[in-house]
Amino acid sequence: MSTIDNINQMGTDTGYGHSSQPAKPSWNNSLPPMIQDTDPSYPVPPVIPISFFMPKDLPSHIADRLTQLFGSLLRSRFSVRYKLTGEPKVDLPIIAALDDLRPASTTIEIITPFGDFGKEYLPKSPNIVRTGYNAKRVTAALHRDWVEMKAGVRTFRSLETHTVLGKTGTSPAIALLTWSRDGSERIESLTPETKYNKYVYRLCKMFNVPIINLNDSSAIERLERIMASYPFVPE
Repeated sequence: MSTIDNINQMGTDTGYGHSSQPAKPSWNNSLPPMIQDTDPSYPVPPVIPISFFMPKDLPSHIADRLTQLFGSLLRSRFSVRYKLTGEPKVDLPIIAALDDLRPASTTIEIITPFGDFGKEYLPKSPNIVRTGYNAKRVTAALHRDWVEMKAGVRTFRSLETHTVLGKTGTSPAIALLTWSRDGSERIESLTPETKYNKYVYRLCKMFNVPIINLNDSSAIERLERIMASYPFVPE
């Protein structure tokens, strides 16, 4: 049995005005309310994510491996982030596999750049989420040319930020799984085939997110080691 399957087993204001009555604290009635779990920005726990960044030409046998892997991951404490590729042959079986799992205690995010992306083929999955607003803000901060950037480029760069760093831009994945024929796992080893990954790979390097390419026969074993070493708080 693999490691993946075993991992389950702020005082009082004195007032300094001229009135004899103490001045009311100016901040007392302006504190924001405590965030509620009905708020769309509230993170659904546990957010200990493993991200999946796949190309449109993902081979069917790799997609089959992914659907098996999702089942193992979601029996553990880890969550899944999957970026839609925009290719129905790739996305639809993966969406169906994730929807069928219906985990009670982990999070599934099937990330779309905007609400009607792929509307001609996407099912009404409860796991589909739009790119987070704060992920867009982080993306803007990382690009000097954000103002001049085309709207479409902004959208898809923000989608990639969400994939690596979460909708808040502050929840890095513990690993990012991808696939390519060249097997690249570092920004320095990107080839003309995988140069579209440049921004994602740069983010992973900045935030120390390991990249695991499923073209490598040791990919799942390396993912298991990362998961097994995750420093959960002892119960």
